[in-house]
Amino acid sequence: MNDFLVTVNDIYLNQSCCHTKDGYTCNCYPCMKKSFFDGQDDYSCLKKLCYYSLNFGPAFVSEIYHFLANTKILESFSDKDNIRILSLGCGFGSDLIAMNRYIKDNNLKSNLLYTGVDKEPLWENIRFTNTYSEYFVYDVLDGLNFNSFDIIFINKLFSTLKRYGLHDKFLLLVQEQIISTMQAKSVLIFNDINHYNQGRDEFHSGVNSLFRRSLQCYFPIDNAHNGYGKYKQIRNINTVVSIPNGISINPKREVTKTVFFAYEK
Repeated sequence: MNDFLVTVNDIYLNQSCCHTKDGYTCNCYPCMKKSFFDGQDDYSCLKKLCYYSLNFGPAFVSEIYHFLANTKILESFSDKDNIRILSLGCGFGSDLIAMNRYIKDNNLKSNLLYTGVDKEPLWENIRFTNTYSEYFVYDVLDGLNFNSFDIIFINKLFSTLKRYGLHDKFLLLVQEQIISTMQAKSVLIFNDINHYNQGRDEFHSGVNSLFRRSLQCYFPIDNAHNGYGKYKQIRNINTVVSIPNGISINPKREVTKTVFFAYEK
């Protein structure tokens, strides 16, 4: 992660602001904040992607790491030499970074065969890769296939689709794959914003009955919703990532207000 942040920072510094032609420079934060609250998550600017990765990357990696530590999901596949991962809305690969770190810290023996999918081609410039990873630029609304995967991540994707009014179509595709192609004992992990109008409850009510068991987790920050006492609390909220010196953006040092829903087929 350290080398990744340094690389992304170098790219960030060498990108001009896309608003220069409009007579001003935003340095990404105002632009990102505006696009979020205006309801349009737009990442079609490489400098903005770099800012996003530098600012939120350590927090997002840490969220997944702490979730793995609390649920021991990777350990449940310890009988497999290779764990096949599908990541929808993979972005820069925060889940891959977190899983690699977790496997190393806990001396797990399985390899991760990772497939990342994201619609935005600019992510290809800054993605984290390793020997067993592959990425595809692909719109998930064009079709899904969960066959052969042990773990499927849906990473902060549903809330983005909801802002564009596309979440219902995506949910139908997910439901179809759960029923028709998802393997027994495989796990679907939903990772998104812990807020009632960002799709959290719609997704859960749409898929929960299709699984034999599920687990809901949350981070206890900023008066976060806890499922009326039903969510499991993840107490660790600090970053597990060391921040290299000289980074242009001072990243978040704690996790964000996120939920993780894990469903076992």
